[in-house]
Amino acid sequence: MASVVAYTGLAPQIVEIETDADATAFVAGDLVSTSSGTLVAASTGAILGIAKKSAITGTDDVVIPVELINLNEIYVMKYSTVTAESIIGTGGAITFTLSAHTVTTSGTDVYIVGLHPEDAVGLSGGRVLVRFDNSVVEGV
Repeated sequence: MASVVAYTGLAPQIVEIETDADATAFVAGDLVSTSSGTLVAASTGAILGIAKKSAITGTDDVVIPVELINLNEIYVMKYSTVTAESIIGTGGAITFTLSAHTVTTSGTDVYIVGLHPEDAVGLSGGRVLVRFDNSVVEGV
């Protein structure tokens, strides 16, 4: 599974942005940002969107399609530990790991709006439904 996937199916807005040779590698489905006008792996702070194609460190000027984060969309991400109903309605922080982003509680990057209906409650690394907080979305 990609690190971040749109859940509710709103029409995505796709833009194409070039990478820089100094950019950190990322894979399709990872969160990305921009730095000096080029695409980089998101690490903290502003998030532009979800990479739809992978990028390799050291490769310059590769055009990558990016699905912009939509504040009205609900996204699916893996939870860092065991899921529980008590995490619904809490803020979450994103742990940015190449091809394996996760959400933990006690943060302000996302808001956990539910548990994925296909995963059992109490599943370690289960999926959660999240909305991004506008404070971390680039361009808002």
